[in-house]
Amino acid sequence: MVEEGIWRIGNNQELRELCQGLDITKYITQKRLEWIGYVVRMGQGRAVKKYLRLNRRKVEEGEDQD
Repeated sequence: MVEEGIWRIGNNQELRELCQGLDITKYITQKRLEWIGYVVRMGQGRAVKKYLRLNRRKVEEGEDQD
């Protein structure tokens, strides 16, 4: 939320009003899927794609587990 040019965290009621009755969980899931689709289609040389490929490799090798 922006008040007088300064960003602040909105409360739950304000967020509900912004979403206008949309299911927030479904909305976030939809946006994540859209982002994943975008990343899948982007070129191999892009920084985001390289980062995700590196992290995936770490998880597959068991390095990322605590």
